[in-house]
Amino acid sequence: MASESTSFTDVYTRISRYPPLAELTMDQFMTFIKICCETRNDVANIQRASTNTSTAPQNIPYLYLKMVSDATHLDEAQIHVLWRALNDYIWAAPSARESYLTLPSLFETHGAHRGIPLYSLHPPSRHCTNDNCDKSSTFELRQDTVLGAVIFTMSHGVQIGKATYLTCDRCGYQYHYNYYVHDDCLTRTYYSNYNVHNYIQVGTHHFIERTLVELWTNSMMVSATSATSSAKTYELTFARNGPDFSDLYHTSSLLVDDDSDADTFSPHLNQEQVWAAWTVLALLRDRMSIDLPLSVPHKGDNRARFDDAMKERNERIVLCGQPELLHTCSGCMRVFEEHTPEGIKRWKCQVAVSDGVTIGYFVCKHHRCTDPPETKLHHYCELHSDLANICAVEDCPDAIVPTSQTKSTCEKEHHREMEIQSRDRGKSIFELKNRLARVKTAQREESDDNDNDESLYTEALEYFEVDEAGNVTQHVDHNPVNVGVPDTTDAKEACPSKRLKRFKILLARRRSCCEVTIVRPCGIILARGTFNRAEAVSNVLKMVKDVFSIPGAQKPEHWIYDTACEAKKQAMKDPWWDQVGMSVDVFHFRNKHKTTDEFCQRFCNPADFPELQSGDGSGWWFNTSIAEQVNVWLGSFHAIVREMRPTRYNFFLDEMVRLRNVDVLASLERKGLCPTYSPCPPATD
Repeated sequence: MASESTSFTDVYTRISRYPPLAELTMDQFMTFIKICCETRNDVANIQRASTNTSTAPQNIPYLYLKMVSDATHLDEAQIHVLWRALNDYIWAAPSARESYLTLPSLFETHGAHRGIPLYSLHPPSRHCTNDNCDKSSTFELRQDTVLGAVIFTMSHGVQIGKATYLTCDRCGYQYHYNYYVHDDCLTRTYYSNYNVHNYIQVGTHHFIERTLVELWTNSMMVSATSATSSAKTYELTFARNGPDFSDLYHTSSLLVDDDSDADTFSPHLNQEQVWAAWTVLALLRDRMSIDLPLSVPHKGDNRARFDDAMKERNERIVLCGQPELLHTCSGCMRVFEEHTPEGIKRWKCQVAVSDGVTIGYFVCKHHRCTDPPETKLHHYCELHSDLANICAVEDCPDAIVPTSQTKSTCEKEHHREMEIQSRDRGKSIFELKNRLARVKTAQREESDDNDNDESLYTEALEYFEVDEAGNVTQHVDHNPVNVGVPDTTDAKEACPSKRLKRFKILLARRRSCCEVTIVRPCGIILARGTFNRAEAVSNVLKMVKDVFSIPGAQKPEHWIYDTACEAKKQAMKDPWWDQVGMSVDVFHFRNKHKTTDEFCQRFCNPADFPELQSGDGSGWWFNTSIAEQVNVWLGSFHAIVREMRPTRYNFFLDEMVRLRNVDVLASLERKGLCPTYSPCPPATD
């Protein structure tokens, strides 16, 4: 071993013979050893083939000498002396990485039973920072409380540690690792310095390393990885095996073996802890961006603790928009030149593209109510809970009369038949295959509640027709959100007097209709909005107008939408749209809109707008299908968000949009598209 062949006395004797090293600092000494240990294999590789590299060379190669000299601020002569004094130790000593990985076993063997863990978390300051406290700043806080902790780390897996918090004996403030508690222990305020949060508290005795949370956050954004999958992956990849931790669990004096609550010091990461860490990290980043501290209730359920903070951020996004609302770059804006009799006319053309995607959260089944159900087992909100006993057929006011085959319809035979047919379809192999294909994009979050009607939920449009003899016919449209009609369609409307009355039945929970996005052609998402009933053109127009009416936002010179022809008819009545061109995106115009639709061909043909075309007219300057491409990404969160309450749902999607925009900005920079922010004054229209 190096420690046996090189004693400290030998090193001291060699160094003391060289007076210039008398002022050598410990930082210089340790830095020299670390760098040399990490580069010794490279040093060995450049020796002559006849050299025995099992022992250290007498001299350090010049290239490495210069590097160490620059790093330690020592001259070449000093480096030579240090190398000759320490080369034997350096050649056999463990590298910094090896030493770091062996630390846990040292603490487990010699420290755990004494209450000395590798991970010991303390407040960032030992002084009371309350401006109204009369405790002198010269006195440190000594009233401490030590709690055993389970810490989920990146490098060392699951570790037993301790978390200490300090209490001021004058004002009563409690200073924890991530936050301080005040207002008679009613409020916790997180420290504003983001860098002090190397570990995030997710429970009284549980912490997660911030690097892990950042990894999970990016995995969610890039590949829609659920919290359940993140927790499971950590267990399989980073967590130590059971027996090792179990032995340490019973020998450590930091943990209490409480049989009444097995989860108090559980070494197993779960999805709730992943979500808690994700939420804290997202809120800390948000508050840092507006230079305000994060304050939340200290007491109460951990699931509801951050609701008000998330609501505040959601409302701010609605009022002020996404951080990239003022974005502009060469990928979404061009200066178009047009040759006229008066000369060359130049004008700015910035484009926005919109589209909808079918994801959402569950809402009350009552018409137009947007409140969430009381729990995952309920179909109605608290206000409309009495409707749970009313027939599930739309507009039927009769009470439910259960039978052996039905449980959600009244005594009318054709209503019962609708329920039977609808439930049978939910169990059919064809529907199961369709549902499987839809949810393969992401693993659904686990739930402790069982929804008995889950198999009935479908995105297809189902309706029934009843003839004069009372026979019930079921109709299913598996793609109810299709836009436009292909040119080959030649549907003839039936005579109204001969048309059978249509009925709808809603047995499963109701979900908000869709998300509509506004995207720049470069890929920056400007806004998203939840539509509760339908992607009505009037609602989309209102959303676009509201977003670009936010102070500082730039009204687009051109707006692209898959049903722009319908939008144009309505927008003609609103002067706000007079200077905004509208066209259908190229794909939908070619494949979904009739060539015989004179209005669409006249006003919404993208070929009629030269500013959208490339310089030679052979292609398109802007990516008009970008909204659909973005919505493929947004739709991948379907399985993650479907059980979320509205507050968390909006907070999560807004955070994913923000993170994606950060990634897109970096890509635009690399491509040389010069992303920046519009310096123009706010719109006054």
